[in-house]
Amino acid sequence: MGVVALMVNSTVPDSVPAFTGMDMDKPSTASEASSGYQRREPSGTPTGVVAPSGAPRASRLVLVGYRGTGKSTVGRMVAEKLGWTFVDCDEEIEKSSGRSIAEIFAQEGESGFREREAAVLQRVCQNKHSVIATGGGVVLREDNRRLLRQEGWVVWLRAEPETILQRLQQDPTTPGRRPALTTQGGLMEICTLLVQRDPLYAAVADWVVDTDQRTPAVVAAAILAAFVDQQRSV
Repeated sequence: MGVVALMVNSTVPDSVPAFTGMDMDKPSTASEASSGYQRREPSGTPTGVVAPSGAPRASRLVLVGYRGTGKSTVGRMVAEKLGWTFVDCDEEIEKSSGRSIAEIFAQEGESGFREREAAVLQRVCQNKHSVIATGGGVVLREDNRRLLRQEGWVVWLRAEPETILQRLQQDPTTPGRRPALTTQGGLMEICTLLVQRDPLYAAVADWVVDTDQRTPAVVAAAILAAFVDQQRSV
């Protein structure tokens, strides 16, 4: 079974079922023109698939995606509606270290942060009936991807690079929570990292939601509907 997608301005191959919001031709974005980044739709059967009939019901719902796609905001809404616990992996890293993510990057480098991130993911994936918002780079490690596929129903939140940049610039937590990951910065950094990470997000995703032009409440409602439907089918 393929990844299920909730799309706004995209065309999905016939092999991928889609819940479509608005149907319109999608114009080329500034990021496509300047960096060569172009969103590619999931095709075929991904590594992470919706649980087949007879499989155990998912007791964890995990949100993955690039920074600024709404994982924390949407995750809290979904957890509240389900009556489940919400866990933000970045917050857990900060609590356990007593430092901000920016401080961890400055003192330990990205490798040190990734070690802490992997340890937190291992821990929170032991909690049942939880909605987990992961960090944008959690999929970089193969062990993390394997754990995500095994332990939760995974939703990939997406957005166009321009949308992500605007959200990051407007979020007051960005300076302390989101250190630069390349020397490029800005839109070019986002595009560069999306090229690297999109295939990894796709490899673990059971469901895909494009968040452009959608409020967090609308995205949360769509996720809840799909999750409830998936639970009824197993």
